[in-house]
Amino acid sequence: MAIINNRIRFGADPRLRIVNKPLPMTRVQEKLSEVAAGSVLQKRHSLPVIVTRYFTDVNGAIIAKNDAGLVAAGMATDYPLFLFGEFDREGGYRTGLSVLAPKQVPGSVITPRIYTTFVNGVTGTSNNVVTPFSPFNTIQGQLRQGDLCSVYTDDVGAPTYFAWIVQTNNYAALSSILTNLKSIQYDRRLGPLFCYEINWYSPETQWDQALHFIQSDNLGTWTDNQIQPYIFKTPFNVQQGFITVGCSFTVDQFMEIGTMYEIATDQMSFNFNIEKIN
Repeated sequence: MAIINNRIRFGADPRLRIVNKPLPMTRVQEKLSEVAAGSVLQKRHSLPVIVTRYFTDVNGAIIAKNDAGLVAAGMATDYPLFLFGEFDREGGYRTGLSVLAPKQVPGSVITPRIYTTFVNGVTGTSNNVVTPFSPFNTIQGQLRQGDLCSVYTDDVGAPTYFAWIVQTNNYAALSSILTNLKSIQYDRRLGPLFCYEINWYSPETQWDQALHFIQSDNLGTWTDNQIQPYIFKTPFNVQQGFITVGCSFTVDQFMEIGTMYEIATDQMSFNFNIEKIN
């Protein structure tokens, strides 16, 4: 017999001590680190997008933009470029094309039209556009898995030439990144992402074209807000062909950025500086 805590305990070892501690009646949810939750994104990050334009014939062979046949067909012109906006890409850029459309070359009777848009290696390849499995297809070698490809043509029914607007990312499949933006409100890995500025590298004449911020809702109602990039070219810019455009938008599937891709511009790059919203 032992006396413990002023109570008699029969058969108890006197060396034991009973400590009266209240049991927890509520459960506290464990907080996971960002790494454990699946994200290594810091408070601020960036999303680079490289955009390149190519011209090909019907076999997919890359041709120069000053090719006589291309010029005669009215294809050597400015084309719309649409960044982000998954709501619109899945709709064939119907909303964006109502704001920005390919320009008709003066004197030409042909206005280029969009032929298709696809994710390279997932929903198609260049062989779905040009003559199937043509041995002259050189555009496919310029495309990475997951690149977003928008293709314009002189004649949808009987094409002769194609203009390719290709968007890529240098560290991951761009299509995967944009598709994941649809779920940021639900998977709780990142939360909303906010773009506060764009670092843009391109020929300076490209900045004469307005940037259109086209925003939609679930039912297709949209608005178009514009800014003039050239106002951000100041005496403090120290690198030729580079500006930092101030902006303010949430990076999700409902925001699309559009501009006219000038014929003089062969390639440009965007670096979207992004901040997490807690």
